[in-house]
Amino acid sequence: MEYLLVFDSTHQAITMETRVKEAGLLKARLIPTPETITASCGLSLKFQATDIEQINDFLQQERFTKTAYYRIVTDGLQKTFEPLEDK
Repeated sequence: MEYLLVFDSTHQAITMETRVKEAGLLKARLIPTPETITASCGLSLKFQATDIEQINDFLQQERFTKTAYYRIVTDGLQKTFEPLEDK
């Protein structure tokens, strides 16, 4: 399962990209924020569900606020994004 982390600023997105690369989370990467998601930043971090605890740790260490998580749901070629409340 994959998740998407949406940021408030490009600075946050780039900082998080640096952190995940340093940690060796090879499948985590920045992607353009999907058009169906309203966000202040045009970049989001796509990552594996198994990495969510480490991603949360990075958010706390960097003191990022007001980020949003989405679960990526794939049905054939169609992708939808379900907001998650408790992550």
